[in-house]
Amino acid sequence: MSEGAASRTTLRMFVTGGTSRSQRAVVRVRNLCDRHFGGGYELDVVDVLERPDLRSDSRSWRRRR
Repeated sequence: MSEGAASRTTLRMFVTGGTSRSQRAVVRVRNLCDRHFGGGYELDVVDVLERPDLRSDSRSWRRRR
């Protein structure tokens, strides 16, 4: 594995549908990640309307309110 691959950060973002609000949020997160990680990241955008199974898998790590 190359050094660049080892330092790559993977993030998962959940959106609800392809609404303009969801699209703006994805653009904002990508811009933030570009500034912070300088391209050394992968953003996995999950639409929970299409993939509700992935949403339930990710609940295990979230803090409960």
